[in-house]
Amino acid sequence: MTTITLSAVLAALGQILLKLGASEKTNLLAFINWNSFLGCLCYVVGLLLWIYSLSKLSLSAAYAFTLVTFVLAYIFSKIWLHESIS
Repeated sequence: MTTITLSAVLAALGQILLKLGASEKTNLLAFINWNSFLGCLCYVVGLLLWIYSLSKLSLSAAYAFTLVTFVLAYIFSKIWLHESIS
């Protein structure tokens, strides 16, 4: 279960980093930055952990962890992006 939990954390963290990398950018090349790169890296590592988790768990059990990703993204956006939760 720790592998799939880490996958959820990395997916949520990837969202935050992608948001930071995309904020206030006005042209396509500006999206190429460290935050965007690290966000993509979190996604790739999270994806690999997700696939590994699928090899060990049933899909119904694993898919429930997508909810954890949504909850963590809300919490992380409040903490690091200072967004209001609505």
